[in-house]
Amino acid sequence: MPTTPALPTPTATSEQLRPGDLDSDGRVDAADLGQLIAEIYDGDGDATADAGGGTVASSPAADVNGDGHITAADCTALLLRWSP
Repeated sequence: MPTTPALPTPTATSEQLRPGDLDSDGRVDAADLGQLIAEIYDGDGDATADAGGGTVASSPAADVNGDGHITAADCTALLLRWSP
């Protein structure tokens, strides 16, 4: 009797990071830009590793340009990834 191969169980670690999609809705839009601006000024510094601290809990997706820092340069990078 043939068997069907098991499919992998989805986990939080299997979700792919999409730079610029700060709210994880699959789109890069105005909501993400607003969250990115709030993240820049939330008081936890600009290191990507610190994105979860401060007054805005964010993720490494806020480092849109991938330079290890969350700065105004990421706003420009986010606009280049804007979803229609």
